[in-house]
Amino acid sequence: MNKRIAFIDESGNPGLDQGCFVIAAIIIADNHTLSALHKEIIEYKKRINWPSEAEFKFKKTKKSIIKDVLNILVTYDIEIYCAIRDVHIEYDTKIKNDISIYNEILVILINEIGGNVDILVDGKASRRYRKMVSVLIRKKIKKGKINLKYGNSKSYDELQLADLVAGAINRFWSDKRNGEDFFNIIKNKIRKIIKI
Repeated sequence: MNKRIAFIDESGNPGLDQGCFVIAAIIIADNHTLSALHKEIIEYKKRINWPSEAEFKFKKTKKSIIKDVLNILVTYDIEIYCAIRDVHIEYDTKIKNDISIYNEILVILINEIGGNVDILVDGKASRRYRKMVSVLIRKKIKKGKINLKYGNSKSYDELQLADLVAGAINRFWSDKRNGEDFFNIIKNKIRKIIKI
């Protein structure tokens, strides 16, 4: 059985009074699909005269380019899962800071994705932090075996795609301009939206 590969990034601030916060996961069916998607993204960057190391960032990239990239993404065998924490939804007050809120939401999202998956989460993380999250996941994950690592989006185009997906969902959920346009591109690939 092929192991799935998941790339996870977030959009917004997890703080309790900071508005909409989204953690999104792009789950790619297998390494063959990952390789083909990666190759097409590199080719797209060449077509628009971007260097291969240039980053797609939802907040900084032209909206037309974001739409192009999302349209490429949805032609592949992928699934999208996301967890959304809305400022208007009451949250567990025992969770006191942004990091713990983020980690709790991350665990909920990973539980929904299920086992037999390699997960790469955007962000630099200290050894101590990685160990803490690994322990948290081992305690709370209910479905299968999870292999979790952290990476820098500059080194992984797929993490950049997760950033675009998270940004698109956040914009739609926050009812901001053009949010529906972005969301409509990816909506058929969304398997689960978890409201926190």
